[in-house]
Amino acid sequence: MAEDEKYVFYKTTVKFTLGIRFTNQDRQGIILNPQNPYVAVKKSGLREFLQANKAMVHKGYIVPTEEPIFEEVSTTNAFTDEEAIELVKSFFILKKKLPTIDSEGALVRLRDIAIEQGRSQKIVTMIDDRLAEITPTLMMGEN
Repeated sequence: MAEDEKYVFYKTTVKFTLGIRFTNQDRQGIILNPQNPYVAVKKSGLREFLQANKAMVHKGYIVPTEEPIFEEVSTTNAFTDEEAIELVKSFFILKKKLPTIDSEGALVRLRDIAIEQGRSQKIVTMIDDRLAEITPTLMMGEN
């Protein structure tokens, strides 16, 4: 955001998806939902924003708020190749870390590295089992 431009922030108060427009002529707008609840509105365009979203403001679906503080992005599923190699080296470390990994891509990558490194079938099976937990239909038909 430009430093010289002032913004007002609005957030949704409902659990369903809302379509928000910045002006009455805005044909694209943005979507607000529980995963993306905030919108930044330029102070210079606040009047048009309020006119375009009059019903949602009146019903209390969107309300003014302070500038949101964004939480740090979770890096549970992010690890380097070196970290992945270290992870698949130890059955016990992998067993402890595996329940926190919930990304299909990260698990497939771990499985591939375990196979490339020649790790035991027990380690590969443990990764396969976790993969089947988070994507039950993925492993069907393979064997």
